Amino acid sequence: MGAEVRATPAEAIFLVRTVFDRLKPIALDPAEYLPTLEDASSLRVVGGALYDYLIYRCALKANAVTLYTWNLRHYSRFGPEISRVPE
Repeated sequence: MGAEVRATPAEAIFLVRTVFDRLKPIALDPAEYLPTLEDASSLRVVGGALYDYLIYRCALKANAVTLYTWNLRHYSRFGPEISRVPE
């Protein structure tokens, strides 16, 4: 097994600030959250995949052009919207 690489609190703060300087955070509002969880439940999304589903729904909300992932299967199972081509 390889050694774990962990960020110090100062490094983590720096990384988060850097992201916020370059990207606009997107979140589900309270009215969107419960229906999203209900949709995830109907798709039988469980465990850590629920985080992928929340990211997926935020990407759709933001009309994201690109969603970077190490594993497209994590997202493609949620529906065809994730692979839509922007007009």
